[in-house]
Amino acid sequence: MITIKDEWLQRDMEAFFKARADITAGIVTLTPEALSGALLAFVMALRESKEKLGDTRFRLLLAEYAATLREPRQAAGALDGPRSNGIDVRAAVRAGVITDLEEDAVGDLSPLEARDLARQIDTIIGKAYEVPGE
Repeated sequence: MITIKDEWLQRDMEAFFKARADITAGIVTLTPEALSGALLAFVMALRESKEKLGDTRFRLLLAEYAATLREPRQAAGALDGPRSNGIDVRAAVRAGVITDLEEDAVGDLSPLEARDLARQIDTIIGKAYEVPGE
């Protein structure tokens, strides 16, 4: 059985929502070495592409690519249920409020298990905002 920390502190909430935003945006935490290697490979590919395409075609291609990066991403609220549930569970694992599950193993859960865990997370978040005695 997978357990979720039942009382979250502010740091837990912040870590959960940061992880959720990172996952939703497709951001993967990279080491500085991995990032520098990826950037070097990207720059080398750019140089090679520019040589093959010529300056004008390369600039047009680069402008088109930049335009696609500026397009708004799909809003997190517009995600379908299964993806939203998976993101919530992955974020809880990444934030450390689920400790007996690895982030990579979330995909191996049944859709029912992921939905149930996501619902528990929602309940815990709601309880964190309850005023005692009300």
